[in-house]
Amino acid sequence: PESWKRLESAVARASDDGVPYELELQNVRPDGSRSWLLAIGEPLHDGEGRVTALRGVSIDITERKNVEESLRR
Repeated sequence: PESWKRLESAVARASDDGVPYELELQNVRPDGSRSWLLAIGEPLHDGEGRVTALRGVSIDITERKNVEESLRR
């Protein structure tokens, strides 16, 4: 739920104010296991500077996060 709220807030800010975002988010899979996503988004503007759309990508970074955690331990 916390990750979802952060993503919703970032998307709203990108839509309203034209602020791009890059977030690491925790995801719960249908089987109940957890994974990590890197969500990157940016607004697209028309000729007058208004936000007309958003584009972005989500990348599974679970393996990277697991390695980072192992190195911390």
